[in-house]
Amino acid sequence: HHTTVDSSLTQLFTILCQLSYAPVHCTFVYDGDERPSHKRGTRVITAQPLLYKKSKAAVKAFGFDVVDARGDAEAELAVMNQKGIVDAILTRDGDVFPLGAQCILKVVS
Repeated sequence: HHTTVDSSLTQLFTILCQLSYAPVHCTFVYDGDERPSHKRGTRVITAQPLLYKKSKAAVKAFGFDVVDARGDAEAELAVMNQKGIVDAILTRDGDVFPLGAQCILKVVS
């Protein structure tokens, strides 16, 4: 379990380092307590895993914002984008598009 957490945190650290050199301010949005129990047919974790806690600390250490959505993070991001609170959403998939997101930047591996 810790190997997965450590590997994910290493990847996050690399991304945070790259973003810290970009002329942007980032807001990281996490799923909240009212998130759905299933997403795309898969059961989701209902309790905040250790990874969330550690990654939030890393994000804050880089000076970026952390937001806990009431429910689904993607739905929260779409609303934030519609209201102009965030200019764009950086994501690995397009799940925020049907939720009403206006500007999506896709992560290319």
